Amino acid sequence: MGETWVSLTGAPVPHGRANVYVYDGETLIASTVSDANASYALYDIPVGTYTVVGETWINGVRYSNIYPGVQVVEGQSTVRIIIMYRN
Repeated sequence: MGETWVSLTGAPVPHGRANVYVYDGETLIASTVSDANASYALYDIPVGTYTVVGETWINGVRYSNIYPGVQVVEGQSTVRIIIMYRN
């Protein structure tokens, strides 16, 4: 769970309807799209360490970021704010 933000001018702001992907190595294990308020949630991710990717397109320009080493611990919520930058 978390939020998706984008940095258009250097100061990140919430940005809804962004794609969020969770990878175990090269295998995609879950994905979702943040809502209009920039919130997202993924459920039933097994305990482990993952790479989380956020991606969105604004006016034909791709914004993204990669977060390796995100740990999912049993019995705890993992919160990740994803800040995406122009590629």
